[in-house]
Amino acid sequence: MNYCPRCGRALNDGENCNCAAQQGVPYPQQTAQQPAPGQQYGYPQQEQPAPPEYPQGYNYNPYNQPQEPPKKKGLPTGCIIALVIGILFTLVVTAVLAAILVPAMIGYTKKSKHASANSVAKQINNAANTALTELDEEEKLGEFPRSFVVCSDPNYDFNTDGNDTSEIRSIMQKYFPEMEECNYFFVVENYQCVYVASEDKAEHIIGTYPPSSSMEPKCYSGGYADEDSTLNDLYNEAVTDLPIYDYQYEEDDWDNDDDWDYDYDEDGWYYDDDADDFYDD
Repeated sequence: MNYCPRCGRALNDGENCNCAAQQGVPYPQQTAQQPAPGQQYGYPQQEQPAPPEYPQGYNYNPYNQPQEPPKKKGLPTGCIIALVIGILFTLVVTAVLAAILVPAMIGYTKKSKHASANSVAKQINNAANTALTELDEEEKLGEFPRSFVVCSDPNYDFNTDGNDTSEIRSIMQKYFPEMEECNYFFVVENYQCVYVASEDKAEHIIGTYPPSSSMEPKCYSGGYADEDSTLNDLYNEAVTDLPIYDYQYEEDDWDNDDDWDYDYDEDGWYYDDDADDFYDD
């Protein structure tokens, strides 16, 4: 950029300042001055020309030929493979942990429910012994045989010699009201409750007293039934093994079937009345 040597005003290329014309002095011709050796171009100073313009970039496609679109940048192949391997490894570890922990949790849940059912059977046992003690104090227990079975369904009370067991259940209800939430039976020997089997009406989990140390319910005889045994199976086993001959019949009558008041129905159940099922839901 040029400057007026008289007034110092910046002039465009080829422009003459009119300050000399106004004063009647001819305008001197200016020549472009080159920067001194070693001097860098910077902001124009007085009597210093502006730096030249930089050349335009090179045209890499002078003939305007069609070009391929630029490729989109993505993850490198190595990163993708590492990511896939990491996901597969996570899935494998999760599957292995699930295969180990899920059965353990299911087994723990079953054991917990089984222990809870055994606890219910124990409370029924305690309530039954309390009821028998109260009947004994009222001198009513002697009306019953020394060994008999009391059920939640009175139609399947066994070997009661025709005595009403509703008073026993009524006394038990005072000490353990939750007994109505399950089906049960208990075995009395020598006027003491020695065995209880109960089943939750909602989840059908069987508990016994004395309790079993495994998932298989304990039988009245002391053995263990199959894990899928029902309360009916335990009842059948109990009434079959109940020692009633020693207390109810004379030795000469043991082989006399006419002395029996009980018989089997078509399903293999003992019955005294014309009841069809042990438990009527």
